[in-house]
Amino acid sequence: GDSADNPQLLVAVPANSRELSSLVRELAAIEAVRKQSPELAGDSTARRELEARESDVRRRLASQSSATLFGSARDSVTRWYQGGQLVKVHDSRQLNELLSDVCDKVFDAAPVIRNEIINRMDLSSSAAAARRNLIEAMIERPGAVELGIKGNPPERSIYLSVLRELGLHTTTSGVSRFSADPRRAKNNGGALLRGIHEFFSTAETERKSVAAFFDVLRAPPYGLRDGVLPVILCAVLQACESEIALYEDGAFLPQLSIESFERLMKTPEFFAVRRWRLSGVRTTVFQRLAAMLGNPSDAGRTERDDVLDVVKPMLRFYRKLEQYTQTTRSLSPEATSVRTALSTATEPDQLLFAELPQACGIPPFDAKSRGRDRDVTQYLAVLQQSLGELQRAYDALLSSVQGALSTAFAAPSALPELRRSIVSRARAVESVAVDPEIRSFVERILEAGTDDRQWVESLAAILVAKPPPAWRDEDRARFEVALAQRVRRLRSLEVVAREHASALDLGPGSRTFRLAVAGSALKDHEVVLHVSDAQSEHVLELASTLRSQLLVSEKKHSQGVVLAALAQLVALVIGSDPVVKAVAGDTR
Repeated sequence: GDSADNPQLLVAVPANSRELSSLVRELAAIEAVRKQSPELAGDSTARRELEARESDVRRRLASQSSATLFGSARDSVTRWYQGGQLVKVHDSRQLNELLSDVCDKVFDAAPVIRNEIINRMDLSSSAAAARRNLIEAMIERPGAVELGIKGNPPERSIYLSVLRELGLHTTTSGVSRFSADPRRAKNNGGALLRGIHEFFSTAETERKSVAAFFDVLRAPPYGLRDGVLPVILCAVLQACESEIALYEDGAFLPQLSIESFERLMKTPEFFAVRRWRLSGVRTTVFQRLAAMLGNPSDAGRTERDDVLDVVKPMLRFYRKLEQYTQTTRSLSPEATSVRTALSTATEPDQLLFAELPQACGIPPFDAKSRGRDRDVTQYLAVLQQSLGELQRAYDALLSSVQGALSTAFAAPSALPELRRSIVSRARAVESVAVDPEIRSFVERILEAGTDDRQWVESLAAILVAKPPPAWRDEDRARFEVALAQRVRRLRSLEVVAREHASALDLGPGSRTFRLAVAGSALKDHEVVLHVSDAQSEHVLELASTLRSQLLVSEKKHSQGVVLAALAQLVALVIGSDPVVKAVAGDTR
């Protein structure tokens, strides 16, 4: 477009453009000769001449380029235009000032980070180690003053210049915590945090890649360098723990760890974030609660409407939780106590000022409570964290179900690839899955028209005969048992399917049987039998003879004895007769 439309666009018109063009063309020709002349491999003299020529061209090109950028006004080498207007650039100092001014306008939301260790595109090995140590402290000691960093290692320098100077980690009344509040940020960190919250607002209906998040922060108006990106992300995830969820390969990560963050720094495209806003429990609710608690006298004589404005959203939030979340024992003690307080609440003010604080490990607040800023901060932090844990509990359940499917089927952990793998295996046995139970399982695997999350829920539901939102902890254990049983049967069907495919030439009337025998006194045997249409009459005749003998035996012995005898006979026939073994196709 027209450069006049963009006042932040600089255009350089070099007077030596002909020389530059000639040198660039010559360099391109040298590259073409090198790639398209295989005979150079056997001619060392020609290679040396070509390398010398290339070296000379590159030297001259660098000289001409330098003259283009930094030539003096007397040389009249380059004319500079800004927004379509000619600007005077007499030397490199004026050019740097011009570029600095343009960058200030393009990256006007860039935070001020005074640290040459971390504020780089590529980190040295020692800087990368310091960043790793800092992130580990951020994850393991978020409530410690200066993250518990002792002495003056390089990670402390990064902490001071990034986390403290931008207001991302603060200490109030002896309590340290992460903050992503733009109003509390410093050194232009507020503009950055507003942009980050704007990005997360687009991640409320679908997950967004961490790689995409990093791209946004690299681009104008922020211009962050790669070295600092993971530190900013970790700080925001810690500050917004109750509403921002992190995923790896589609699997929800209920807890941050340094191991997962190390993987994130190497392959951010495999990670994603999603904002889980507490249903109805908005920031304003906590602000109102903080305001009430900040004035001790209010705890004893707060207007009932004000209390209800805070309590009602929390109770609505609790009632919308899945039955699983309302009963599971897998929560932290604090989240469990908060859940109990919400489920048994009768008096709003008692809930707000006594029961919930006690659930969070804080003494009740009353009109006599004074000088308890630290308790207020701790109460709000634990309450918000517990509500977030309650909201994510069901998502964590589905993540564990996904992991169990991945392990049982020895399939990829990422959900799309996991589904494709299992569907492929189910389709391979579809034609031989005749048992109603296993057939319904195969059909459920192959069911189309659902997204991946619904597909996981559907498989979990059929294995337990209950939808996952209604599960209890014991249903999760039943799921593991049922899944193991179905997978074993599916593997057996895969053997049948492979043998069936190899026996299709027996004719349209052929039938396939799978016979398995196992026991403490027997060797395990598993055979697949193919019977042609011509053999079916003999099979029926022999089966009738055996049945007549069994009818006599059943009068003297129990059904268990008869079945055990049949198992013994099958094992003897398969194990001792090589002809039968060959016909049967022993799969041991």
